[in-house]
Amino acid sequence: MDTNRFVYAGTPDRGYGPWIFIEDTPESRLQALDEGYTAFSTTSFAYEPEKGKPEPVRYGDLWLDIDCKEAPFLAVIAARTFITDLASAYDGFDPAMLDYFMSGSKGVHIRIPAEIFGGENGHPFLPRLHHKMLERHFSHPPHNQALGLLALGESVPAKLKDKTVGDLVDESLYCMGKGHLLRAPNVRRPDGRYKVQVSVETFFDRDIDSLLDLTREPGTASMRVVAPVATGMADLYDHVLINWQSLDPRSYNLQSLSECQFMRHCREDAQTLSEPEWFMMLRALAPLGKKGLELAQEYSRPHPEYSAQKTRAKFLHALNKGYPANCEEIQTVFQCSPRCKVRSPLDLERKRQSDAVVAAESFCLEKDGLYYSASRGALEGDSFKVSSPIRVLGKMRNTDGTGWARLVDLVTPDGRNKKLDIAMRDCVGRGDNVLALLCDNGLELTGGKMGKFVMDYLRLAATDKVFINVERLGWHGNRYVLPDAIFGEGGNEEINYTQENSLFKCSGELGQWQEHIGRYCRGNTLLMLVSAFALTGPLLHICGVEGGGLHLFGPSSTGKTTLALLAGSLCGGNENKGFVRQWRSTHNAIEHTAVQHNDGLLVMDESGQATADTVAQTIYMLSNGQGKERMRADATQRKTYQWRVQLFSTGELTMDEKIEETGKFRAMAGQNVRVVNLPIDRGVGKNSYSCLHGFENPPSLSEHLKDATRHFYGTPLRAFLTALCGASGQELDANGADIKENIEKFAKTYCPDGSCGQVRRVAVKFGLIAAAGMFAAKNGILPWTPDESRDAVAEWFRIWLEGRGGVGNLEIMKALDRFKDFFARHGRSRFVEVNGLGENMRDLAGYRWEDKGEQRFFMITPAFNDLAKGVNRHELLEHMKQQGWLLTSGKGSLVTTKWISGRNVRGYGFIPSAWEGLAGNIEVKPQVKAGDMEFGGEF
Repeated sequence: MDTNRFVYAGTPDRGYGPWIFIEDTPESRLQALDEGYTAFSTTSFAYEPEKGKPEPVRYGDLWLDIDCKEAPFLAVIAARTFITDLASAYDGFDPAMLDYFMSGSKGVHIRIPAEIFGGENGHPFLPRLHHKMLERHFSHPPHNQALGLLALGESVPAKLKDKTVGDLVDESLYCMGKGHLLRAPNVRRPDGRYKVQVSVETFFDRDIDSLLDLTREPGTASMRVVAPVATGMADLYDHVLINWQSLDPRSYNLQSLSECQFMRHCREDAQTLSEPEWFMMLRALAPLGKKGLELAQEYSRPHPEYSAQKTRAKFLHALNKGYPANCEEIQTVFQCSPRCKVRSPLDLERKRQSDAVVAAESFCLEKDGLYYSASRGALEGDSFKVSSPIRVLGKMRNTDGTGWARLVDLVTPDGRNKKLDIAMRDCVGRGDNVLALLCDNGLELTGGKMGKFVMDYLRLAATDKVFINVERLGWHGNRYVLPDAIFGEGGNEEINYTQENSLFKCSGELGQWQEHIGRYCRGNTLLMLVSAFALTGPLLHICGVEGGGLHLFGPSSTGKTTLALLAGSLCGGNENKGFVRQWRSTHNAIEHTAVQHNDGLLVMDESGQATADTVAQTIYMLSNGQGKERMRADATQRKTYQWRVQLFSTGELTMDEKIEETGKFRAMAGQNVRVVNLPIDRGVGKNSYSCLHGFENPPSLSEHLKDATRHFYGTPLRAFLTALCGASGQELDANGADIKENIEKFAKTYCPDGSCGQVRRVAVKFGLIAAAGMFAAKNGILPWTPDESRDAVAEWFRIWLEGRGGVGNLEIMKALDRFKDFFARHGRSRFVEVNGLGENMRDLAGYRWEDKGEQRFFMITPAFNDLAKGVNRHELLEHMKQQGWLLTSGKGSLVTTKWISGRNVRGYGFIPSAWEGLAGNIEVKPQVKAGDMEFGGEF
């Protein structure tokens, strides 16, 4: 399953518009907040929903908005009652696993994590499922008590006394389409209030009036985090999931089930039915939802070991498979007659003997060509030749179920076989374009009117075999597709790759690559790192790790291009430019390039050839895995490019320096963790080659590697994929589990304690490189030991960490440096004496005075906000406070106003002596949340 998820951001204060569709990551949400968006949708999406298109999978937690404008205290009482009811109704339910927010002055927001009720895998109709869950919960006593009975001793307005807890729940949250927006925490509302998160203890123990008063200021309290676990609430979600068929517009006629030999066998021989046959039957019934469960119970009851509970649990498991059992799978457990010619028992009703079937039987393919017989061969002499040999191999579709076509094989006049895919949309009408394409590729018609028969053959004579037309390389299920090879087993449909891609060629044998290239990398840790990194692309999907890359920077003639050629030689190449691409390209071209390198390595040399704008956008675009949305000439939307890639880049500047070289853009911390900067001289004047292996000097070794990569390439990746996929899907899963374990071990071993989330994300990226190198070395692909591969990667992780300057949040560290620099440069020119002149200066930044001989500054809010742009202000202020930079009151709260010239001025007071004498970066205490090291998420 793809890990890409997206949310909507909006502005409730401006009528909920406009909305923008952004990636569901902390960086994207923070950027949206900086751009003025204040609220986000309660669910995230696999892709943007569109009318008339299949619903995207929606992900999200169960949110509740409990409001009572007339009597806000009732919202708190209702929320407390609701959570208490959940704890009493469902085993294992701990209120501390939930998040609680006081929302403005009238209500409460509560987040119930999806893990608590087993909904983390998402569903296209998730908002409706959430609504159904609440409806079922509130439909049973005592969960529907009147508010008048709950608020004993309180003055409840008469019109509210008979209302229940469920009546205060805002049902507009559970809408389809774009969903519903909820305001982000600590964003000021139009009434001056805030949405403030509170701990479970505060929510239940504090008196209601003071609890409601917390919304007058942004919240800064720390929370006790309890990781969510599955509870008895899963039964509630399972009940709703079983009834999902009522939300699905499809309907099935069950009369034909009795005509299926397998289903008849399951019913008549239920007492002796085997476990595999039983589960296959449940999978065949799963799309019927509640009716399917009833039939499953009915079919299963005669078995001597029948259990209603076990049948229900197995049915839920079958339902989560996402697709019904087809006849090919059924054949693996029960041999039935193929005469029905359908794909699934539920398709029997759709079968019909039509004129199309009769017409298809009128064609016959002989060795010398395609023939047509009106009597379907019953009358001798009525057949005639239509064309040279052409055969429909089967039907073909894209991975998303669109783009249906016919895959045909024809024989050219010189005797060669040629495969073509014929789009069904081009077969409408006379099909002149299709006939032109076929003839252009070698089909010969026997007469001027034979084109009609060829088109009838294409439309009607297709077999039941279905091919999947993949438009990109990489993983499709458990199979990895290269232009000329497929690795791995699994799936019931054959894969056909039709795109042109000349990069993934092979030259030589694996042993030759190891002899002429690989062995010279051993002992040179940078070359070992690059070799392991080149094999990480196929692991992104397997391990659930985000895409990104490495950027090697340094002066010219230090071996950058050689390293790019080395990385590419593991994956492929050709006789011309090898595997290396150039940065000098447009955004559109890079999107197409990314698709060609999906689930693999993309090598881009010399970032100096690109503009700062191209580099900044490319980093985010490649890491996010999705291109721009575009329209066709007929105003319909084009299919959006999607990919997962590992970028290997080189240049003379770091990515930050390149992005900021024009002064138009500012490099963000998110770019540093997506594409990691590494100095090619390792920061100590040492180039790429510390071990020369008998060569006279580094340039001569570099020239040898350049020449060798032109002759030997492509074999390491194929050997890696063969070892990774193994002989079965189980072996692939086992290899994936071992690689994940090595990633986690690396991150835990080499990531310093107290590191911020950014450092931990990069530690996982290096862990992925180490795990790839260890797996390749273990399987004899890279000519060194697994320990040597791990140690080489660990060395460069330490180099990156030293170059970064600390383990704190990089954006905060940069912001602190900006403030220090600002005071150093403008402490006199833009700050005036408190009782002096100059308040009307054009660029006034604040005021200064002396306190017991020490300088003090008071920076006004606009100047502070300008310097803090792009950073979470609350987090920045907390770090400044921890470092002793800010003036505080006797009670420890920040001084945010000062009486100057007869008026209150808003801003922040600074103590310059707190940072004077400190060199370089200030070490920032990271705010590490529980779960930061959870594998497979955002680190």
